[in-house]
Parts: sequence; C-alpha cells; structure tokens
Amino acid sequence: MTLADEDLDRAHALVVLVEDRTGRYRRRLYLSLRSAERAVARANARGADARAILCRITPVEDGEAQ
Repeated sequence: MTLADEDLDRAHALVVLVEDRTGRYRRRLYLSLRSAERAVARANARGADARAILCRITPVEDGEAQ
C-alpha cells in the first residue's frame, strides 16, 4: 500500500445539512470537525434545524462517474 492509498483510507469529510426557510435541506461539505460544528451552531442560533454527518470520500475511477 502506497502513502496515497493510506491517505485515501483516511479520507473523511463532514456534510452539514441545514434546513432553509422553505423546508428544504442545503448540504455543505467540511473537512474539519471544528468548522462543521461551528456551521451547525450558527444555523441553530438562527433557529434552523442542522446536523453534521460523517462521510467517507472515495475516489472514482475514470469512466465511473458518467
């Protein structure tokens, strides 16, 4: 396993879901827990429903994304 492969094994992000005024959810991607927590706290302070979800980032091979 190469160093790049090891980095991909640890590739995680946080998706923050924030409900807007129309009741739809907007998604934002954060790479640090601190930033995601602050985004959720700001949304909650505005009275919006918000949550952070931990996700794994997986590379897509050429041709798979079509």
